Amino acid sequence: AIFPSGPTDKFTLSKLAAVLISLAGVTMICESDLKLEGSIPVGALWALVSAMFYAFYLTLIRRKVDNEDKIDIPMFFGFVGIIC
Repeated sequence: AIFPSGPTDKFTLSKLAAVLISLAGVTMICESDLKLEGSIPVGALWALVSAMFYAFYLTLIRRKVDNEDKIDIPMFFGFVGIIC
């Protein structure tokens, strides 16, 4: 909702529901891990952070590139590999 990938990409209640369901699932997993380990589950936090960065990445790519034909695919994946 903050960074729409295009002019036709609108905020909808179904998207909000999908995000809330996903967050509820992560919360339930974290709570069950917390009962087993007794401390904050670091793996779940890393998964949540990586999902947020991936969402930002996809949104920014869709915003910068109008059409997929404009991207040199081998070079693009080469840069993604170097950065990773």
